[in-house]
Amino acid sequence: MGRGMTFGRILALGIAVAALTIAVIVVEPLRLVYAVAFCLLVPGAGWAAKAREADAVDRLALSVAFSLSATVLVATAMAATGTWSVTVGMAALAVIAILGFAPLGSSARHRKPLRIRLRSR
Repeated sequence: MGRGMTFGRILALGIAVAALTIAVIVVEPLRLVYAVAFCLLVPGAGWAAKAREADAVDRLALSVAFSLSATVLVATAMAATGTWSVTVGMAALAVIAILGFAPLGSSARHRKPLRIRLRSR
């Protein structure tokens, strides 16, 4: 079994996040607690995990920073377009989280930098 996540695992994670999101949004007393925890941790977790040289505390700080940035970006886009909805906002953040956990291809990680040579006249 490889270290990277396969498409099946990513799809299962996405379905689990979406199902949990919908279930908690329907149950009113848990909505605020879940929404705050979700917005603070989930959207940036995959992106922060890609920081290979960071320790656990740095990854947690990056996760919170990325998550707050994503939450503000989604909220601003929804407010600007007049489509304010908790369900749509959580779904957008779940998509950002799923994209963060998507593995980079091995060719993207080990690609040599592009060299551009200019010809002299």
